Amino acid sequence: MVKKLWLVWGMVLLLAAAPLLLLNGGHHYFVAAGETLGLPGILSAFVDYEVSDDSGVIAAEDGENYRFISSGEYSLDSKLFGVVPLQRASVSVYTEKEVVPGGHSVGLIMKTQGVVVVGYSAVTDEKGRTVYPAKEAGVALGDCIVKIEGNAVKSDDDVMELIHQCGEDGAVELELHRGGETHFVKVAAHYCKETERNRIGLYVRDNTGGVGTMTFYDPATGRFGALGHAVPEAEEQTNGISGRILPASISGINMAGEGKTGEKIGYFDPGAFEGEIDRVGACGVFGTLEEPLENELLPLVQTASPDEVEKGPAQIITVIDGNTLEWFDIEITDVDARDDTGKNLSITITDKKLLQRTGGIVQGMSGSPIIQNGKLVGAVTYVLVNEPKKGYGIFIDCMLNAAE
Repeated sequence: MVKKLWLVWGMVLLLAAAPLLLLNGGHHYFVAAGETLGLPGILSAFVDYEVSDDSGVIAAEDGENYRFISSGEYSLDSKLFGVVPLQRASVSVYTEKEVVPGGHSVGLIMKTQGVVVVGYSAVTDEKGRTVYPAKEAGVALGDCIVKIEGNAVKSDDDVMELIHQCGEDGAVELELHRGGETHFVKVAAHYCKETERNRIGLYVRDNTGGVGTMTFYDPATGRFGALGHAVPEAEEQTNGISGRILPASISGINMAGEGKTGEKIGYFDPGAFEGEIDRVGACGVFGTLEEPLENELLPLVQTASPDEVEKGPAQIITVIDGNTLEWFDIEITDVDARDDTGKNLSITITDKKLLQRTGGIVQGMSGSPIIQNGKLVGAVTYVLVNEPKKGYGIFIDCMLNAAE
């Protein structure tokens, strides 16, 4: 009789726990920073919950709820009677803010460690032949030269002088940073009669820069976010990040086509705002503006949590002529809350004017804010090269967290 009672009670508990498995198994909760997460109340007397962040630190407990002070990603584990593990769920804690949306074209100038390879130049060797020593040795565009024959380089002049001095032996060793890895390359050096210097056939610069788009400005803190994706040349710089952000004016568009990446053609146009870049990461570039940013199309907008973003119509704000901000229609075709590569949103350009003018998403458009249902939900990040009217976007929450 006793065994039968225990069997019945066991069956009842298992049946009652089944909804918990459904609620927690693979579920993804979203909660604002500073608020509490209401956990399922079914059989709460028999179930213990434990919430931890990525480093395993247990979150503060508030009765049957959990209060999250800091934004970030957490794990929610539940155990029946504190012993029997139930399934794990994820918790994303987002930051609610009211910000000024961007859309402004900006010039980004960042100081990198070493110098960046930006082109190849021909060298006439001792036999009168035209050669490209660095290219032939495997030096790639975008490589960062940090040392020559063990000597640190900080400027274009350092590179020119060290190659001339060390190249007297006929070759120089370059220490390169490429994609987070270090490479050592031996390059033949040739004496150039025209310049009277030893050369290896490279164009370099000691800053990396380009045109992108401002995503947001936080008037409460003065912080800004732009671009929405990593800057390859600066991504690996873990110390001493420095740079400037300033307005840019768009003078033309190279249209995108199938298999062809288009781009905005712009020039730096200081005046309206300037700021310091102090953080570069996978979500873009961040820093502090010296003057407030203004957007006449939409002065202030509330940011959306990831769970508020949905498939359907949306708009972007960007510049395609001069410095005039314009609205353009897009469609959000998919939402992926788990992606951490800047591809949370799949988007398609539907605006006829933008398609006629640019052919779709072009370089320089990255960072353009995405507005849906009156809220700032994300920013444009990448284009599908073979289908330029399609691309990706990142959640604004990711950029807000990175800006902090």
